Amino acid sequence: MQSETGREHLMQTVLTGNPIQSITEVVFPSGKRTLTTVLVPFKNEEGIVTDLIGVSYDITGQREKDQLVRNKMEVILGYSDMLSGIVGDDKIRELIELIDRIRKASIEIKDRLDSV
Repeated sequence: MQSETGREHLMQTVLTGNPIQSITEVVFPSGKRTLTTVLVPFKNEEGIVTDLIGVSYDITGQREKDQLVRNKMEVILGYSDMLSGIVGDDKIRELIELIDRIRKASIEIKDRLDSV
């Protein structure tokens, strides 16, 4: 976690008593990495935060995979749009339906990835 952002999240967690999760890019000697950090406060009987647990883990690989899938989905959507415009013969109606199913599935996957 970057020091200024980390300090802000730490203070927010202590003041509100609410856990927080953040994603940051950090430059290490080995290169840039994407980390997710979770801060979980523990409160005493009066509701005062007495302890915190913080856990950071590297999600660089997963983020790269997600971006690759998003990029490929854009290509698939582009091809399906292009094919839908080209194909107009009644004899190949099944192909159009297949293209539509692929397009709908691609949009669904893309929407799910974008909501994560």
